[in-house]
Amino acid sequence: EQEGTQEPPQDCATCHLDVVSNWESGMHAQAYSDPTFQTAWQGQGSPTQCLACHTTDFDARTGTYTHAGVTCGACHADTPVTHPPDPVVTDVSVESCANCHATTMTEWEHSAHGSEQLACVTCHQPHPQQLRFEDANALCLSCHETDARDDYAHLAHPEQQCVECHWFRGTEEERAQHYVSGDLFPTGHTAVVETKACVTCHEDL
Repeated sequence: EQEGTQEPPQDCATCHLDVVSNWESGMHAQAYSDPTFQTAWQGQGSPTQCLACHTTDFDARTGTYTHAGVTCGACHADTPVTHPPDPVVTDVSVESCANCHATTMTEWEHSAHGSEQLACVTCHQPHPQQLRFEDANALCLSCHETDARDDYAHLAHPEQQCVECHWFRGTEEERAQHYVSGDLFPTGHTAVVETKACVTCHEDL
C-alpha cells in the first residue's frame, strides 16, 4: 500500500493559499488522518475499500493513491498546462459529491431540495465544508424567510434550530458503526421531520 501525502498538490498551493488554508481545517483534508478513522480502519485490518473515499485517486487494482485525504484532484479536473490563464474545470455537481456521500445523495433525491435541483454547494462551502451562513437557521431563512411558520409545531418550538427537527441525523452509535461495518447512516438531507426527531425530546409521550 502506498503512503500518500496529506498535503494539497503543490501546484495548487503555490497560488491558492486562501483556498488551501480553508481546506486544511475541513473534514476532507483530515479524511485519512482523523484518529477515529485510523483507529477503526486499522482495527478492521485496514481494508482497502475504505480508501476510495478517504484518499484521492485511489486505484483499487494496485491499492495505491496519490494523496491521503480528499485533496484538490478529487473535485477538480487535471490542471491544464495553460493554467493560468485558462481555468481549471470544477465539478460542482451533486454526482461529484455522491461518489462518497451515497446516503446523502439518495436522501437529497427524495427531498424538496432535490426536486428543485439545489446542489450541495447551494448550502455548503466546498473547501472548508462548512455551511454558507453562520448558523443553520440563517441558512434556512435565506430561502425560507417568507414561508408561513404559524402552525402549532413551529409556534410551540420557538427556541429550536430548524435542523433539530428537519435535519435529523444518525446517532453517534450509528455513525460509529460506519467505521466498523461500513454501514451508511442517515444524514437528514430529506429535510422531512421524522418521528425520531420528536421522540428524542418527547420520549415520555
